[in-house]
Amino acid sequence: AGELGREGTVILAGNDRIMERLGSGGRLTIGTWLDSRQCLSLVTRGWYGGRKTYHYNQNQNQTSILARPFFNVSDGETPSQDVQIVAFPDRADGSVSIDSDSETFGADVSIRQFLYGDLGGTVDFLWGYQFMRLNGSLGIATTSTSLDDDFAPLGSIFSVSDDFTTTNEFHGGQLGLAAAYRERCWSFNGLIKVAFGSLRREATRSGRAITTVDDATAVDNQGLLVRDINSGTFSDDTFAWVPELDLSLGWHRFKNWDVTFGYHVIAMTDALQPSGAIDPALAVNLSDPPTGQQRPTTALFDRTFYVHGIHFGLQHVY
Repeated sequence: AGELGREGTVILAGNDRIMERLGSGGRLTIGTWLDSRQCLSLVTRGWYGGRKTYHYNQNQNQTSILARPFFNVSDGETPSQDVQIVAFPDRADGSVSIDSDSETFGADVSIRQFLYGDLGGTVDFLWGYQFMRLNGSLGIATTSTSLDDDFAPLGSIFSVSDDFTTTNEFHGGQLGLAAAYRERCWSFNGLIKVAFGSLRREATRSGRAITTVDDATAVDNQGLLVRDINSGTFSDDTFAWVPELDLSLGWHRFKNWDVTFGYHVIAMTDALQPSGAIDPALAVNLSDPPTGQQRPTTALFDRTFYVHGIHFGLQHVY
């Protein structure tokens, strides 16, 4: 979303990365010994990285000129930067809203085999199964009311929306090392591992334009950045990696319980996010049907997704 001024364009939303602020989540780890010598154990974990949301809203009372930029490659026209006018003094009142959310969660189960131990420390080799899911959505909606017959029939209402949703579901095997060390009332736990396997990716793009003139309403299932060319659901399967690092310091504060503090990071390669479902050049062919450039593109663009942060907790020691 942008404001068109006489001295240029001011970007109001869309120039920064969003949903990178601190959030909250949770993790539960349960383990048990599988042999009497305590050399073989089973560990199961489940975690939720939290749900992050973003909301932006602007109207003509806050900013007199509002527009959505795009690169116009319509048939018969010279490709050029263009805008969809949302609000303009004496021409149209309007508003724009942007809503986005993202959530991630996962679980794994592993067998841990004692590998090395000395001076109060142990190292285990682990193998097992990993699951991880990442969901995301982005919606952009505008509404404009004509104030001038030159813009559109007086009183006409135009609503345009584009919606993008993505899901990523990973299933695979995992290998890694887990280390533990205890010295009096202090303990240290470390985990480094990598999972590898199948990533199921799905992206859905939908658009809609609703025009109301007097008592007549027309609906077109095309927005600005989602046209017949790229609308619908697209899915595929690819190979991906899910590496993870966890470091934790514990204080034996209560009988059989450690208070813990640490850092954790987990990543998913080749992940689809809503931004990856948008034509990177914001190129649009508004001809219906288009015979020239088939834009917006149907291509999907992936990237590595990271979840990291600090954690606090309790660990039962037995």
